[in-house]
Amino acid sequence: MSQDCLNHVFATLNCSLLQYVGENSPWTSSTDEAIAEQLEMVVKLQNLNIQRLADFLVNRYGFVPHASYPAEFTDLQYLSLSYLISRLVTDQQSVLGTIEADRKAIANDAGATDMLSQLEVGVAKTVQTLKEIDERLNHREEAPSAS
Repeated sequence: MSQDCLNHVFATLNCSLLQYVGENSPWTSSTDEAIAEQLEMVVKLQNLNIQRLADFLVNRYGFVPHASYPAEFTDLQYLSLSYLISRLVTDQQSVLGTIEADRKAIANDAGATDMLSQLEVGVAKTVQTLKEIDERLNHREEAPSAS
């Protein structure tokens, strides 16, 4: 049971919209460089957590499951970050729910539960950062232009 839950979380994290967008660099204007860098850092931090989970899986079970991005993500290439950001928040909230559900399902496995608890903290921080990026993008778009 633990292996199934851990594999499920690995596939969910590794094939999340955030990871896909991180590989495909959404369009941002030159004035959004700091926001683009912040998104890049969020993706890198999540990659580190994915690697930690992969290491845990290899140490425990000897392999990491294969997972692929959903086909519908291919429609999301070459789009702006301001268009994608609310989808990223929703996607990461879903990832957080998956981790929480799988953590509860394996409550009797202390090592796996601890790993998923750590991942929950990381994804919760990711959600918060994405919400901050969304706020910055929306605030900029709503600001009256100086003419």
